[in-house]
Amino acid sequence: MEKVGMFEGLVYISGQCDIDSIIGYIIGTLLCLGSICSYIPQYYIIIKNKTVGDINELSLILLNIGNFCLSLNSVIVNWSKWKCFEVCGFWLCMAHLLPFYQILMGWLMVFIFYMLFMKYKIRNRETKFLAAILYGLMYIGFIVIVVSISIGEKVWNSGPDQNLFFRVFAEVLGYFSAVFNCVAWLPQIYTLIKLGESNNLSPWMFALQTPGNVIVIIFQAVLFSQPVSTWITYLITCVEQTLILIIIVVYHFRDKKIQENQEFLENWEVRGELESFA
Repeated sequence: MEKVGMFEGLVYISGQCDIDSIIGYIIGTLLCLGSICSYIPQYYIIIKNKTVGDINELSLILLNIGNFCLSLNSVIVNWSKWKCFEVCGFWLCMAHLLPFYQILMGWLMVFIFYMLFMKYKIRNRETKFLAAILYGLMYIGFIVIVVSISIGEKVWNSGPDQNLFFRVFAEVLGYFSAVFNCVAWLPQIYTLIKLGESNNLSPWMFALQTPGNVIVIIFQAVLFSQPVSTWITYLITCVEQTLILIIIVVYHFRDKKIQENQEFLENWEVRGELESFA
């Protein structure tokens, strides 16, 4: 009995509800869980320190916009896969949509990161109206785009021109995401170098996400054949996060060395005082 199963881009292909790759499904699930786990150390540091002094707000805004564009790119690229639920098993269809869930999870984690940032920035009376306006405009844009996609879905199968439009739209969103993510971490790198400290950034977050980006590229490009516009963002992010991780590690050992020197001098002074009394 023939069923509808496999998909290619926006075109729905008649075939069988086959399993693609068990390894791919396992990796996709682990990436979703890993995305959550990688941000937990950063959330913990912000809540513990109750300050966000050396975290760059512009970087967070750009990351949110970039990850939102990438999520919408993935929605469009994987749109036809939602039809899987009409004929195939629930868990098989969920597995087919893992590339989308993995990207969506990344956006949600960045969104929570920004909300925590704003909470403590407002509490410390450091808020800026410009940032709030920019973020508000981003979500107005979000509503407009989602409504546009909903209307567009009504004419999805009315002809090849509509399919071509959404293919191009998805590609544009993907490369927009790459542009935003290309510059997203640059303000943070500048802030780190300018302040010479990284007290509110978690090295564990970057240590987990940097190799994770490489795994994501393999998962998206090789195992699930997603277009370049979907995974190029992770390649750019990997380079910038590697640089930030190096800066954080250098600052850590520098501070450790300074602390050791201070302790040595203090001990030396105490020893000198004791010898003078003797």
